[in-house]
Amino acid sequence: MEPFFGCFPRLSRRWACHHALGVGRSPSSPQPNLRPRRRAGASAGAQLWILVGWLGLLAAQASASGSSLSPAEAESIGRRLWQNESGGTRSGLTAWNAGEEFASLGIGHFIWYPAGVRGPFEESFPQLLRFLERRGISLPEWLRHASACPWPNRRAFLAAAASRPMNELRSLLADTVGEQTRFAIDRLEGSLPKMLASLPEGERGRIETSFHALETTPGGLFALVDYVNFKGEGTFPTERYQGEGWGLLNVLQAMEPGPALPSFRRAARIVLERRVRNAPPARHEERWLRGWLNRVDGYREGGAG
Repeated sequence: MEPFFGCFPRLSRRWACHHALGVGRSPSSPQPNLRPRRRAGASAGAQLWILVGWLGLLAAQASASGSSLSPAEAESIGRRLWQNESGGTRSGLTAWNAGEEFASLGIGHFIWYPAGVRGPFEESFPQLLRFLERRGISLPEWLRHASACPWPNRRAFLAAAASRPMNELRSLLADTVGEQTRFAIDRLEGSLPKMLASLPEGERGRIETSFHALETTPGGLFALVDYVNFKGEGTFPTERYQGEGWGLLNVLQAMEPGPALPSFRRAARIVLERRVRNAPPARHEERWLRGWLNRVDGYREGGAG
C-alpha cells in the first residue's frame, strides 16, 4: 500500500527520495479505496457503514501504510487546515472571496476558475476532482463533466448558494475531508522535487536542509502543509508580483540560521509583506495582510506534525 506520507525522513530516506522522484513506481498504479461507497441495493447495515467519519479513514490509511504519521497527527492537519481557511464550517467549504476571480473550495480553499478566466494563481480544484475520482469517489454528474467553474463570477456564485448543484458540491466536500487532507499532504510531498528542480544546483542544499528541518520539528510539518496550500509552492511562473514570488520556496529562501519554525514564521512574514507591497494597487491586498500574518504566527511547536 502507498505510504501515507512517503516523502519524509520519518520513513526510509532511500525509499523517500525514490518516491519523490518517481523511481520504482508507476504513475498509473491503482490507489486503494479505503472509503466505503454506496452500492445499488446495499443493506441498511452497509448504508450505516458509509457514515463512518473521516477520522476513521485517516486512521486506517496511516495504520495500514505503516507510516509514522499518527492518526491524531493526520486528523489534526486536516482539521487545522479547514479551520485556517474557513473556520472549520460547512458553509466555508464553498467560498468566493470579494475581489477575486475564482471560487475557493474545500478545506484547502482550492482554486477553480470560471470558463475564459485565468489569473496568476495556480488552479488546484480540478486536480482535487481527479484525485477523488482515482480514489473511487463518485462525483455528481454535472461536476464530473465540468471543464470549468460553472458560475461565471462571485455574484452568480452567491446567488446559487441554495441551489441543488451548490448543495451537492458542499456535501461532496464535507464527505471527503479525509481525502482532501491526503490531497494536501500529497501536494506537499510533490513540492520539494519541483522546488529543487527550479533552482541552480548550488542553492538546492540549503532549501532541502530547511525543508527537512521543518518537517521534523513539532508543528513544522503542519506549517509546510498549510503554507503550500495557502500560498503555493513558489514555482508557478505567473505567481509573481514585480518579479518576486510568495510561495513556499520563497519563504524557505528567506529563512535565516536558527531554530526552524521561528525562522519560518519570520521569513513568511517578510515574504507576505513584500507581496502586499508589490501587488497591483487595484487588488487592495493590504486588507488581507493582517489575517495572513495571524495565520503564519500560528505555526508554533506543539501543533500538528
